Amino acid sequence: NRYDGGFQPHNAFTGFIADVHVHGKVLTARQIKTYMEAKTKYKLGDYINWHNLMYTIAG
Repeated sequence: NRYDGGFQPHNAFTGFIADVHVHGKVLTARQIKTYMEAKTKYKLGDYINWHNLMYTIAG
């Protein structure tokens, strides 16, 4: 799929996305590993915070 068109259904993402957080700094590999192993509570994103997003389901 391209920005200017050419949509091909077999290339489209089908599924769910959840808990998206975007940070204003790069997280180290160690921080990511620690969060993924649930050894500590992850930090919510300061640019995009999944819990504060206003969204609707459509389609």
